[in-house]
Amino acid sequence: MLLSTFLGKNVYAKGAYKGTCDGVLLAKKSRAVRYLSCNNGRAHYYIAFSSVDYATDVIRLKNFHQVTPKGCETFVVGLPVYDDEGRKIGAAQDMDTENLVAVELILQDDRRIPVSLMGPCHDAILIKKAPPFPLSLRIPSHAKKWLHEGEAKEKFVTRRTLSSAAKKGNLIKFTLALLPALDGVFCGQL
Repeated sequence: MLLSTFLGKNVYAKGAYKGTCDGVLLAKKSRAVRYLSCNNGRAHYYIAFSSVDYATDVIRLKNFHQVTPKGCETFVVGLPVYDDEGRKIGAAQDMDTENLVAVELILQDDRRIPVSLMGPCHDAILIKKAPPFPLSLRIPSHAKKWLHEGEAKEKFVTRRTLSSAAKKGNLIKFTLALLPALDGVFCGQL
């Protein structure tokens, strides 16, 4: 689900208009959706995401209760995105989530950046330097057979997935399967 599903939509509780959603707050460590930032023209306030009943063309709340967010970062469409050397690389267009946990930042030119590379997210988004190969690469489905069952659900290469492949005795097979150019050459022979 894209975070833009919530942004710019009117918020209603028990049939009464409560404002418009202008941002989504993510937990700093887990990047899970925690709060919605809203504005009713007179005041700015936050509501817990657990209060959302459903979101279609509007956001309907189970109950309306303003909260004070803690340990979160705000995601808003249009935030500038900078690399680790301070160069602007684009602007945030959206963020893709799975089970309401952010997995990819989508830039306006449709480039996708894994959330694992995102640094702080306030008035701008900072992208950390990419870790050494192959951390943060997307795991293709054919490479997941080299991992233990628990790690086979992972979307991106992490230290845990590398450790899983090593424990299973498949580290080289797994890392070669990550490279599309080498996949047909080597992995079929292993």
